[in-house]
Amino acid sequence: MSPGFKMQRTAISLEPDDIMRLAGIITDQDRDEALAFVQQVIASKVGCAQAPSHQTAFEGDTGRAAAHYTQKGEGAHVRREEK
Repeated sequence: MSPGFKMQRTAISLEPDDIMRLAGIITDQDRDEALAFVQQVIASKVGCAQAPSHQTAFEGDTGRAAAHYTQKGEGAHVRREEK
């Protein structure tokens, strides 16, 4: 199944806990966790960042702040853990 990403430069922001998780993956050389991180964190943020509603002023201005998809908190797209 293709995630449908646009082949273009895309900026995302990682939270401190994402950086800590990434550092652990590199230190432990954990391939399974690396794949999970790419699927759960990177792919989710890239998909959100590329959504038409999240274009910044220099990309076509939709009036939505870039922080909407780069920061956690109110109004941000935060992936919830599946049970």
